[in-house]
Amino acid sequence: MLFLLQLLLVPPATDATLHARSATAPRIAFSAFQNGQWDIYTTSPEGDDLRRLTADPYEDTDPAFSPDGTRLAYASRRNGNWDIYLLDLASGEETRLTDHPHYDGKPAWRPDGGAIAFESYRSGDLDVWLLELAPGAAPRNLTADSPAGDFDPAWDDTGDRLFFASWRAGDNDLWALTLSDGSLEQLTTSPAAETQPVWDAPHRRLAFTRNTLGDADVWVQSGETATPYTWLGSVSHPAFRPDGTGIAAIWDRHRGAQLVRLDEGEPLPTYLTAPALLQGGLSWHP
Repeated sequence: MLFLLQLLLVPPATDATLHARSATAPRIAFSAFQNGQWDIYTTSPEGDDLRRLTADPYEDTDPAFSPDGTRLAYASRRNGNWDIYLLDLASGEETRLTDHPHYDGKPAWRPDGGAIAFESYRSGDLDVWLLELAPGAAPRNLTADSPAGDFDPAWDDTGDRLFFASWRAGDNDLWALTLSDGSLEQLTTSPAAETQPVWDAPHRRLAFTRNTLGDADVWVQSGETATPYTWLGSVSHPAFRPDGTGIAAIWDRHRGAQLVRLDEGEPLPTYLTAPALLQGGLSWHP
């Protein structure tokens, strides 16, 4: 288990070599509150080699590795406004992707790396938007059909199906939008709140957080069958290991939240950070 002191003393990533190592080795990215600010960190799946990727005075959250692992998208609150930014992990160069007076957050990469889905209040309610990463491209609203909140976008491996959470059926459920034909499918109908979907391509299943009366755990759904993946309580923000044999998640305990790894078939978690202030989402690559 890591000591909290180790997290406090991690220096910011400032040189190209450090950034490049973060991009090529297996990493889990997360956001932690240390020294009075939220920054993006990465760790190995074993919980060592902890690195800080951002060290600005702003709130940096919701990291998402690009499919090739060379870039990191994240949300940042600067001058009172949340927008999406892009960090090149080899050079450290930062690019602002969105610039709007309303909230933009939760970036999710399309599998081909050519576009990012994100959630935004720019239309007056919370919707899922798509931004093609091409010069002059403008974001477009993918869920303008409903005044209900639509959020937490996540892609399947084809890049044609986009999962998201929504209030459009009266409570928090998961939906899937097929971009090629515009069709919508409701995936969950339980009275619990289901959010934070993430796709496991090798096993063709969806993981998500299910919150029942204030107690959250990670569930997985294959077809129409959903089963619990964790039974610990207060577990959220799953991120699949790329081969689908485990997840990283945030376990919110009485001493603080911890980043944990839960391997398939193992009843107990592996602790990757000491108790601290953490918030999702998480991203695991490769």
